[in-house]
Formats: sequence, C-alpha cells, structure tokens
Amino acid sequence: MSFDDTHFLSLGGSSRSIKPGDDIGGYTLKSLLGQGGMGYVFLAEHKIIKRDYALKIIRPDKLDDFSWQRFEIEGRVIAKLDHPNIVKIYDMGIDRDTPYYVMDLLLGQPLSEYINRGEGLTFEQCLDIFCQVAHGLAYAHKKGIVHRDVKPGNFVMLKDNDSFQAKIVDFGLAKVVDAGSRLQAITAKGQVFGSPYYMSPEQCQGEGVDHRSDIYSLGCALYESIAGEPPFVGANAVQTLMMHTDAAMPKLADKFSEEPAIAVDSLIAKMTAKNPHDRYQSMAEVAAALERLQKRAPLLSLSNSARGEHGSDFSSDSSTGIASGQSTTKAARADAKWLLVGSLCVALAVLAVAAFACKDILLPKPKVVSMPPEAVSLLNFGPIKSHSTGVAEARVFEFPEYQIGYVVPLDHRQSLKASGSVRVRSRNFLALSVDEFESPIVFKYPQVFEQIGKDEFYGLELKARGSLVTIKDNKTYNKEFNFDGLGRTAQVENSQKQLLEILKIVSSWSRLTAMNLDGFNENEAVFNLIDQLPHLKMLVLKRSDFSIKEFAKHKILARLNYLRVQDPLESFVDPIIYKLVGSANLIDLQLDDVEFTSAAFLELKHCPNLKSLGLNKLDISDDVIKAMGQFKSLKFLSSDGTKLSDRQLESLAKMKNLTVTLEACDYDGEGPGRDHALLKAYRTKFPTIIFH
Repeated sequence: MSFDDTHFLSLGGSSRSIKPGDDIGGYTLKSLLGQGGMGYVFLAEHKIIKRDYALKIIRPDKLDDFSWQRFEIEGRVIAKLDHPNIVKIYDMGIDRDTPYYVMDLLLGQPLSEYINRGEGLTFEQCLDIFCQVAHGLAYAHKKGIVHRDVKPGNFVMLKDNDSFQAKIVDFGLAKVVDAGSRLQAITAKGQVFGSPYYMSPEQCQGEGVDHRSDIYSLGCALYESIAGEPPFVGANAVQTLMMHTDAAMPKLADKFSEEPAIAVDSLIAKMTAKNPHDRYQSMAEVAAALERLQKRAPLLSLSNSARGEHGSDFSSDSSTGIASGQSTTKAARADAKWLLVGSLCVALAVLAVAAFACKDILLPKPKVVSMPPEAVSLLNFGPIKSHSTGVAEARVFEFPEYQIGYVVPLDHRQSLKASGSVRVRSRNFLALSVDEFESPIVFKYPQVFEQIGKDEFYGLELKARGSLVTIKDNKTYNKEFNFDGLGRTAQVENSQKQLLEILKIVSSWSRLTAMNLDGFNENEAVFNLIDQLPHLKMLVLKRSDFSIKEFAKHKILARLNYLRVQDPLESFVDPIIYKLVGSANLIDLQLDDVEFTSAAFLELKHCPNLKSLGLNKLDISDDVIKAMGQFKSLKFLSSDGTKLSDRQLESLAKMKNLTVTLEACDYDGEGPGRDHALLKAYRTKFPTIIFH
C-alpha cells in the first residue's frame, strides 16, 4: 500500500484520512511500517525530543462502544508495563476520535516470519524464545493484564548473533482483570477476541477468560514454532474454533523422531488442556518448565560412548551429610547416607526374615511362545536367588547371561552387572537397578521379575522409556529399541504399561524398602501401586512428568523417612511440602531443580525429626536461609549446583548445630580454568562450612 504525499489512508468508521507529516498526539507520521486487522503501525517522530517511535492507530470501526470504554480504562494500565520482554508503551490516547498508542521502535521481525519462511530455529533457540515470552507474560499477568492475542506474530525477534531477544507486542486486545468494579461491569461474556489458530476453548465459546487462556495460546504457538504449522487448522475459522474445543492436541512425536519432541509434547499437553483447571495455573510455572527443558536440551539427544560405572541414585547420589566423621569426598558422603539407609533397613529386615524364613515360593515357569531367544532364555532360567559361599559375609547371585540390570550395594559406590555369577557381601543391603534403554527385553517381559527371590533386594530402581534423557550409541547396550515396529509415542506408552506391570509384581517383595522411579508419566496408577508397598520408606522420583498435586494426595508421603524429588517436569512442589508438614517419619528431604515458596519451606520446621536437607540446582532465597534457623532438628544441609551469596554463607556459618556441605566447583570461578585461590579464600573465611 502506498503512503505518501499523494496517497491518503482512510480510517474506517471515521471521515478522517491521514498522510505523511500529519500530527497524531504530538507525533509526526513519517512512513507506514505495517497493517493488521485492527489498524496501522507507523514510523513516527516525537515533535519535541525528535526521537523515532512506532505509533499504532486503531481503526475506529474496529471498536464498538464496549471496546471504546475498555480501551480508555486499560490503556492507562498497559502503559505502565516495564519488562525486557514486553515492548515498552510510552503513550496512549485518542486524537480526534482516533485511538492510538506509542511504543518502542523494534528493528526486528516477528517469529511468524521465521516460521513462514521455513527458517528453522534450533531447539535451544526455540526454548529460549518461549521462556522469555513466558516471563514477559507472567509479569503482565502479575500486573493484572491478560494479553488475549498470544501468537507468533506478536513476538518480535531482535537478533544478536545466534541468539534472540523476544519482545511481546500488540496489547490492543488485552484485558485488565483487577482494575476495579467499573471495568468488571463492562467485561461481560459473549465477546470473542483473538486469532482462531491460537484461541483457548473458553475464548472460542465467548466465555470469560483469565491468564490461563494466554497459557493455552502460548502452547499452540510453541507447537507451531516446532511443527511449522498451528496445531488446529480447519476448513474455515468456525471449524478451527470447534477443533480447539473438541479435538485432541496433536503430538510432535508423531511428526519427529527426535527425543525433544516427547519432552515438549508433555509440556504442551499441560499448557493446552481443554479445562483451564487442568493447565499450568500460572505463566511462572510455564516459564519454570521451559527453563528445565533448556537445561536438559543438550542431554535430550545425548551421545555417550562409555558410561563407566552404572549411574544409580542408590549408589552415587550427593550425600545427605549424615556421618560420624566429616569427609570431604563424595564417596565418603555416599557411604554416610547409606548408613542411614542401612539402619532403616535392618529393623525391617528382622521382621521380614522371621515372616518369610519358612517360605520359598517359586512360581512355575511360564510357557513361552514366539519370543526372541534371549526372552526364552530369561523366562526359562529359573529362580534368581543368592546362596552362601561358605565364606563369612559372602554370597553369590546366579543371574542369566543376558544382563537384566545392576546389583547396587547400598553401602558403597561399586555397582555390579546383574549377569552370570555375582559375588556380594551378605551384610550389604542390596538394590536392583534396571534401565529400559540398556535392558529393553526385561521391560518387554515383566515376568522376569517374578523369578527374582522376594526377599533378595531392599531397593529397586526402574528407569523407563518416559525419561527425558536418552543415552545412545553405547556398544554395550542392547540395540533393540523399536519393538514390533512401534513409533516413538507408542513405545513410550507401551513402556509405561510395562512399568505398571513390574510394580504390581514387586509389590510382593517382602524387604522392598527403597524405590527410585526415573521417567514415568502414569500418575494415578503408579501412585496407587506405591501406596500398596507396605515397607517402603525411601522414595526417589526422578526426571518424570507427574502431577505434584496428585502425588500430594497419596498416603505414602506420611510413611517416608527419605524423599527425593529431582527434575520433575512440573516444578512447583509446595503441595508436597505442605503434605509433609508435621510428619514424624521424615528424616531426609532432597529437592533438586524444583521451585517452592519461602512460606511453604518455613512450614517444614514442624517436621520434628527432619535432620538432613538437600537443596540442589535451585534458587535459595534469603528467606529460605533465615527459615533454616527455625528448624530445631536440622543437622545437615547440602547444596550442589547453587552458589550462595557471602551474606547467606555468613548466616549458615552462625548456625552452630548445622553441618553445611557445599560443592567446591560452585565457588572456584566459572569455565575450564578454575580459580583455586578463590575457593581457598572461601574455605578460610568460612571454616565451619565444608566445600567438597
């Protein structure tokens, strides 16, 4: 469209026309930058300070009486937004029946242009952009403003080398949700705003909307940025709206084979739930989930040629600090933690042995038909039990030649392959660790677990295909990943079903005291089975997509001595913390890469026997440090992956009854060149704190 001295733009719904050089509210129009359904955006110069801005004129015919009133009220609120990921709006007003607002002039392109041109963003860039947008929208929501037109076309990308700064624009359809009774009186149901490809079900039906509508729209935009097209595209706008209300959200994993697709699908599914109550309940939660995916992005297609010792949570976790001496090595701290495990297990073992000493129930061998040779071998191997060697404190397990996992002694770090003859010390409290990526045949045929002696293992670690981390290309791994030609999504679903079957079988293990679940998403069924494990006292939930609120409803929490929640897709763990309040059983709590409020954290002071606390890879506020001073029974604090401020360290050093263990690498600078002098200075300044 031409816009010059000989061509005028006519504003619909008004007799007014405009041309270059015209004045709008003290700004001189210079050129047309773009146009949309609601109006035009111009390059405009402030007449006094001579600075260029972008000035948007909203066409009068696009605003009815209802919208005019909203524009006047909301304009004053929107102009107060000040966030690095929201375009700054400096002025808003009405000039001769022409509403306008003035904002920063952004020298970038909307995200929609990158998508339309097929210029693929990297997975990391995409996550970074949407994380920025989520933080910007969270800020707007906190100010009481719902955007209502969240879409890629309203995210302007300012490019800086290989990275982008995202700016949210076009608050012309925004709704203020807490601006007082006058506004509430004019925001009635029945008004439909937004772009059909990204509208929430409640928007499509003309119902009242809140911040959760923006969460839905952002999920649709995230899907499009990866898939290259919106999730719902009908033959017309009406059909598209109906798809938002009725159709299931498509899966990226059905389009792509990459592991990131599975991770993002889980996030998008929660963002785009049809019922607003089933979505994330704040944009801050969405931002936190995106940040966790950012941290995992380099690992989502991790290639590792050598794994070394088996990485089990039962053997190589950071210590809780419960030890008779003050070792500064991870190995010694791991020993210390499992001294606590051992003491817990011994009491249970005495009762278990008495009850089962006369019972050695061996299930009949299943009939095997049309199975691969290794499955036939496993299922016909017979009972898997240990026997005495005649040497004090030594026993031998006889496993099939096909490796079914690892035997993990709970009192030292060394893990042993569960294959062939395995010699262990009888006084060890043993765990069995099974990784579906390494031993897929064991997950495919859960009957293998029926052959394991019911009184052999105190702990069980199960890593299922639902995990967000895949380790590939290890020549020692079994390469049979694609069972029966199933696609990736179907494989994950099948994996979760098999996990449930395994849990049903091991529920009869008489000594099962500790469990580590890595990579699950079958929430209700998994939690119900865990509730039924009578002796379970230690639980680790790792890298899984589960509902924090759902887990908090289950009775197992009241029985636990040890709980670790690590890298959950849903990060806010306040419901779990509140459920634990008052528990006389809780001794050790480990929280990794999660979020919680300081108010919830303070309530842990009502756990009378909480002696050990781990806060790893998360933000630790001054309020949290202050709260620890009120924990009467707390003896040990550990933190890895988080650098505390000097003020926080001083506060902890004054807590005389608290042994604090921190990871040295968090305090010796960044990058490959470590500053050992800096670490030495910390050790000198805070001699009561252990930097291991």
